[in-house]
Amino acid sequence: MGPPSSGSRPAGGRPSLKGLLPAQGAFAAPDDAVLVLQRMRESVVFGTSDGRDVVVIPLSGTLDLADGTRATLRDEGGHLALQLEVPDGRRATYRYTLPDAASGALRIDITVEGDRLPGGSVRLQRAYRRMKVDVASPARASP
Repeated sequence: MGPPSSGSRPAGGRPSLKGLLPAQGAFAAPDDAVLVLQRMRESVVFGTSDGRDVVVIPLSGTLDLADGTRATLRDEGGHLALQLEVPDGRRATYRYTLPDAASGALRIDITVEGDRLPGGSVRLQRAYRRMKVDVASPARASP
């Protein structure tokens, strides 16, 4: 079968990586916005700097999103793991590794699995640089 319906094909005829990622996971690892991630005692807030996507998921719990996607979040040895089960049969897992002193970047390892994907799965990694933000004045963010 071809790529998922959200997949787009560049000039070479192969599905684009962006098209293989479920749109329902845009809040978990945005490619066109600043990721806002706040871990609290019993939940995690995922959002973007523009406030477009804000999702609160219970830690060690499941949340049913409006389109039938199920989001499950758990702590795996101090690292967050978010799993999305999308209605079209794809399953996406986002594993978050906190910044280390050397890189200062939050790393997200993403695995998308499904029958309609080339080879059955796709893996990629995104990195986000940590910034300090004054909530009263977000325009004054600093690295």
